[in-house]
Amino acid sequence: MTKPVPLVIAGGLLLWSWQTGYWLVGVPLAILLEGPSFTAIRWELEKRDFNRIVDISVLLFLATTFYFVSSERSFKAFSSVLIWLPPGLLLLIAAQKYSAAGVVPLTSLFFSLRWLEAGRAGELGNRQIDLTLPYASVCLLSASAANQRTAWFYPAVFALIAWGLWFQRSQRFHVATWIGMVMVAGAIGYGVMTGFQACLLYTSDAADDQGLV
Repeated sequence: MTKPVPLVIAGGLLLWSWQTGYWLVGVPLAILLEGPSFTAIRWELEKRDFNRIVDISVLLFLATTFYFVSSERSFKAFSSVLIWLPPGLLLLIAAQKYSAAGVVPLTSLFFSLRWLEAGRAGELGNRQIDLTLPYASVCLLSASAANQRTAWFYPAVFALIAWGLWFQRSQRFHVATWIGMVMVAGAIGYGVMTGFQACLLYTSDAADDQGLV
């Protein structure tokens, strides 16, 4: 079980807002999703409620994908789909945050598990998952899809990831050791990111030469 990470969703959404420019969307979402940390408002949601919310989220994703693919008709459509993932998953993450349990039944996320659970009642029903960190990761992915190419993007992403890892760190290691390991990982990640950007630029130029974008 992962430990709670305060304000990680707000950080992810603010980073998303910075990269996309959709501050009027990201800031209200951040306030809404961090609201449960400051209010006692909760709802008793059952498994079937989460099933319906997941179904609606899937339909929203498919509708968003169809809209961008049909309107842009290029590789940029997929970037647009990625960019709008955080708002598209709002219902699901808000349901978790404002539910009394504070987690989502694992079977609700996968149709295959729902069918499996129907034939094996009780074996899968108690498995639950906290979507806080996965949602924050989606925010980072969507922010990177905006591709603003700012020098401060990687440090901001690194700081948010380090913030999340800080609460999951093992107490067996000294803080200085943990910080050193994180810094090394950050340096390696920066090198990988630089290489990926070079490959992406080459691919983009090649696609432009072929008239694909």
